[in-house]
Amino acid sequence: MQASFYAPAHEELMERRKEAYKRSLFQLRLRLASTEYDIERKRLAVNNPIQLYKDILQIKISIKELEDKLNTLKTDDDLEKWRETAKAVFASFSQEKTLPAFLSEAFKSVADQFRVR
Repeated sequence: MQASFYAPAHEELMERRKEAYKRSLFQLRLRLASTEYDIERKRLAVNNPIQLYKDILQIKISIKELEDKLNTLKTDDDLEKWRETAKAVFASFSQEKTLPAFLSEAFKSVADQFRVR
């Protein structure tokens, strides 16, 4: 009886966590798009714009893969494993030397958001 009583609340909590993670990923995609736009408009001076575009493309692919995986998760354990993977991915991006400092900081911020609360 208790399991059936708590199941809807538990599922709702998991969905809320997934939505929060989706918002974080969306914010990163916006930041990347803004960076690309600034490079195109020459508002952001970078030493090697082609390499930065390649890095941004790889990051976008990683974000898309994380989003696709997030949409298929069914259990808390799966969500926890996904969160650890995402945290590691963003921590590695924050260490990337070819990215501008503000992007590295954005990835560090998202990795911090993915800590257990």
